[in-house]
Amino acid sequence: MHSYLSKEQRESYLRELFYSSFSDRRASVAIRNEEVRSLGKHLRKLYNLVENGKGLSPDAETALKEVMKFRTNGRPGFYEAKMMADYKRLLLFRGQREDLERNVQEQQCFQCINNKKLKPLTILREDDWYWGTKQQLRCGEIIADTLGGLDPVFGVLLHPAGGRTELANPNNKQFRITGKEKDEIDAILYHTATHDACGYLNEYHYMGPGYNYLGTILTVFPTCIPQSGRLAALMFWKKLINEPDTPFEY
Repeated sequence: MHSYLSKEQRESYLRELFYSSFSDRRASVAIRNEEVRSLGKHLRKLYNLVENGKGLSPDAETALKEVMKFRTNGRPGFYEAKMMADYKRLLLFRGQREDLERNVQEQQCFQCINNKKLKPLTILREDDWYWGTKQQLRCGEIIADTLGGLDPVFGVLLHPAGGRTELANPNNKQFRITGKEKDEIDAILYHTATHDACGYLNEYHYMGPGYNYLGTILTVFPTCIPQSGRLAALMFWKKLINEPDTPFEY
């Protein structure tokens, strides 16, 4: 989601995501529960190889092919070639981010306000339940879309912890609720995924609208501050969730 989009265009893009992949109404980005652990294992392995400079090794190629099995299932034949091209672009974006991090460190550049350095990305543990989950793919999809329409898994590989919240943990029985309370939690999940993706893109790739991803003027914080635009964003998602019928265009 790019910063040059108008407020209406940003909302339209998020509506499309909601009806096409975010929600359960037509979950194109979602995977079956039994596949989450397997996909997560291969994503984690590929991520570690890329992080250690082995993104072009035979082991990385093997892990990538395993990930592709999940993502190409039921898709046109050309999608496998697209994913191979997407992976090369991922490595390019990863290299550009490393250059940015190195320059910030060497030049002692400061980000945004409060003389704050470039914030290090949160690292997921090897055994974290979040790997391969639908919530992780939601955040990855926005990152991947903004970077040129990559597959969501490559957005995940750039920012694995993006969108993570215990509200999305399928093993957390405390949050297994239904009805109106579930709608409240879903709104938080959608906002968290979008918030983290847009914040990451703005800070590490100089792309996207930042944390105030709807561009609301009803906020006291600049868009580089995580609290920016939070209330307006949650209201947007709640309104979308409570739409009684799926619009015909979706």
